Amino acid sequence: MGFRCSATLVTWGLLAGCVAANDTSDRLPASAMDSGAERDASTHGGTGGNAGGSGGHTGAETGGEANGSGNGKISDSGLEDDSGPTGSGDAQVPTPPWKPWPEGAGPIATVRLNHVQMIGTHNSYHVAPLIAVDASHKYTHKPLDQQLQGGVRAFELDLHGAADGKIRVYHIQALDDGTTCSTLKECLQTLKSWSDARPTHTPIFVWFEIKNDASLTPAIADVLDVEREVLDVIPAERLITADFVRGRYPSARARVEAEGWPALRDVSGMFAFMLIDRDDLAKKYSADNTSLDGRKIWINAAADQHTQPWALMTKIGGPGDKDEIADALEHELIVATNICAINNSDDECQSKLDTGLSNGVHMLKDDLPFLIAGRSYFSKLPQGSPGCNALTARADCEASRLE
Repeated sequence: MGFRCSATLVTWGLLAGCVAANDTSDRLPASAMDSGAERDASTHGGTGGNAGGSGGHTGAETGGEANGSGNGKISDSGLEDDSGPTGSGDAQVPTPPWKPWPEGAGPIATVRLNHVQMIGTHNSYHVAPLIAVDASHKYTHKPLDQQLQGGVRAFELDLHGAADGKIRVYHIQALDDGTTCSTLKECLQTLKSWSDARPTHTPIFVWFEIKNDASLTPAIADVLDVEREVLDVIPAERLITADFVRGRYPSARARVEAEGWPALRDVSGMFAFMLIDRDDLAKKYSADNTSLDGRKIWINAAADQHTQPWALMTKIGGPGDKDEIADALEHELIVATNICAINNSDDECQSKLDTGLSNGVHMLKDDLPFLIAGRSYFSKLPQGSPGCNALTARADCEASRLE
């Protein structure tokens, strides 16, 4: 995991009770769907669910729920023990004392954060309304921890202000407001509780969309309000921020250009938070798109910002935006995009997924991460999610050893 070893870290470790130490939970592996799959691409699901080739994603589709103790890859091969990576880290991101790795386990030191590919979910909290005013609203996601257990590692939360001062999570007030976690803190606590019990997982990415579009609710006036709620739940030492990536370099970009992203084994169990909006709130938060110094949330780099010192995260309009995606990858950005909407056909969804894979998208965000009745499509990767990105990972990246 890549924390800075300091008095703060020690204090956090004590407060956390070192719950993750010596975790030997079973891991739910994915089986390859296609032996001719791209070199290191990973599979997300199977015919009974969504995390492996032919094997099931969470177990919920095959008669059980995926709330066991594994890190969250599933196949019909059952449970397989895998304790996770080894390594001492470097001067900037040392391995924390509470998570010892057995010798020879986990990703090797050359596997970097931007080598990982994963299934994500769009409007990750969403519960379908009884009467949908739009066909695109007719889907229900599993609770966030069950998504994690099924291999999902990227999430999206829509944020709304509320009269009681809390930040609420839902899609559209009154018309489409069903949610599995009603407040930002509740959503984050669900993610953190799962993470605390499984410290070897690949980082969890969470995208925020601030929706100040309802006159009946107070606006979220500052991204710092969101940041404060994040820090109320997730310790700062567990955040992958621009400052964290920068280390001793003048900027995060300077670091990744000089030596690459942090090693995956140095950021296991951590979180990254990103803001989708490219608006006045984002500009205010980033000193008019010039700096993320001291900030805990990344902003979304536009196509003409890929070389900026802070620009390492982007959400691109669609998986077919090949030139923009290629430019982002050339400049070492981690790329997210939406794949399948519930009102797309199975063939449309599969075509979009295949395009996203071939173009090297890291986070493939979907309304259908698991198999549901009446559909043949669900988002599945060649060797399981999380796995290795065929365009950005080295040949020595092994999906089975990422977490």
